[in-house]
Amino acid sequence: MAGIIYENGEPKIAGAFQDISDLIITQIELEKAKKAADEANLAKSYFLAQASHDIRQPLQAIDLFVEGLKSAPKNKYPEIIDKISSLSRNLTAMLNNLLDISKLDSGGMSFETQNFNLAELLEKICTEYYEMAHSRNIELKCRLQNHLINQDSFLVERIVRNLLSNALKYARSKITVGNTGNVFWVADDGKGIDKDKQKHIFEVFYQCDTLADKRKNGAGLGLNIVSKIAEVIGAEIVVKSSPGHYTVFKVRL
Repeated sequence: MAGIIYENGEPKIAGAFQDISDLIITQIELEKAKKAADEANLAKSYFLAQASHDIRQPLQAIDLFVEGLKSAPKNKYPEIIDKISSLSRNLTAMLNNLLDISKLDSGGMSFETQNFNLAELLEKICTEYYEMAHSRNIELKCRLQNHLINQDSFLVERIVRNLLSNALKYARSKITVGNTGNVFWVADDGKGIDKDKQKHIFEVFYQCDTLADKRKNGAGLGLNIVSKIAEVIGAEIVVKSSPGHYTVFKVRL
């Protein structure tokens, strides 16, 4: 600030200087925080809108199949009941994923380590997925090595299950699960992921367009949950893919 003053009739310039650097820095930080909050609110609104849409679809389909049971001949009952059961499992998985997302975002997911055999955990999960893979004409192979690790077995299991569920959607005929020491992998012989799309696969609701429409299910939350759980437990995820041939997810615990 400056102005003209007169001293003995002579004009002089007098001024004052004030350092407002801290004020400017604070203002910039507040603007950044406001922008981040606005983006978070927008993302939350999109998340809720997308989740509502994806949940309504199986619910509406279940209602239609239930109504169809009332007028369907008895020989059609098993077919319709199987479809209702499949939709129910899909809906349950979707709700579990949404709850996981909520816990992870709020920091409410607990993390407790214990010693366990990684190979035994992988074998148990693979055994549960064999029948599902067989029903889709997919061969599920396990190549396991006994290895004791100290981790949260529940959260590691969530990662494995989500990666296996993801592989089942994309595999054409084969899935391999294996481990070497504290590193395990899930590989499928699907169409692969283009290099420019690999950076997006862990984003919420993202689904590769290489997935045939008839096999799409879920809401694109599985890999997002995998990445967030990995961050919680300090695991490292590496994705390798050859478009047209395979995709491998490697997790170092």
